[in-house]
Amino acid sequence: MQCPACGFATTEFKSFNQAVGHGVSAIHLRLRGNVCANCGDAVLESKSYQRLTAAQNKWVDEHNRSETLRLRQQLNVTQRELAELMGIGTLAVSRYERGTTTPAPTFLRLLRAMVKHPNIMADLRAN
Repeated sequence: MQCPACGFATTEFKSFNQAVGHGVSAIHLRLRGNVCANCGDAVLESKSYQRLTAAQNKWVDEHNRSETLRLRQQLNVTQRELAELMGIGTLAVSRYERGTTTPAPTFLRLLRAMVKHPNIMADLRAN
């Protein structure tokens, strides 16, 4: 099989280790697929692809949950106060922190900005 990434003439079917995420929360998987000897890119077999996708989704959900909680605590506000500032329901904030719902990327970006620039929170409270 020719490598779809770099066009190298051959790939080798083999098993390899892959980490999803980083640090202590990383998920380590054993995957199988055609690996290019030139660029290292891989075309995974179907089962490996499904396992990788599931692990990526799990890691993102866990990371978003812990980040929402951590950022709210840094802002020193309750779930209700954060919900009012963001114009959403308290239940939504609770679900984000429990990991039952994934927050929109803009929600997390605004939370990060509020931590970095406290004047944003003051502006939101004033309006």
